[in-house]
Amino acid sequence: MMAAGATATPEVLWAQRDNELYVTINVSDVESPKITLTAESLQFSGPSHGKTYEFKIEFFKEVDPAKQGEFQFWPRLIKSSTKPHFLKTDFARWKDEDDDEDEDPKGAFDMSQFTGMGGMGDLGGFGGANFDDDTPDDSDDEDLPELEAAPKEGEVEKEADVGADGK
Repeated sequence: MMAAGATATPEVLWAQRDNELYVTINVSDVESPKITLTAESLQFSGPSHGKTYEFKIEFFKEVDPAKQGEFQFWPRLIKSSTKPHFLKTDFARWKDEDDDEDEDPKGAFDMSQFTGMGGMGDLGGFGGANFDDDTPDDSDDEDLPELEAAPKEGEVEKEADVGADGK
């Protein structure tokens, strides 16, 4: 458990799309956040629930809003090749270079296409498969032998002599 006033590192998610970088700092109820964003780095600190959260990252390349359209996809968000434990990829917002342009930018799954489907109804493409358990031609439903009684306490189980030929 952390002592009051101790610092912690929040979870930081990042994603890139075309000429945009998304950085999400996962800390709830931050009372007075201090965010310093420069072309080379992002620094954050702020108290939440008795802890002070803070981090600083240096970007892989300089971020220049004036150079829109000249953005190249980065192999990582930060300059260092060693990924810090708190930095994770935001796959909900991620878009690769070769992804289609007309996709939803939030990466949301559109459930509206499934409305009005109801139950499974007629499964016409399954060739009239019958899944009833009473089918007489089910070959794996042979009778199993009865279980042997377990030996009583103190009784020693005798082993049958079985030869090399299994008899």
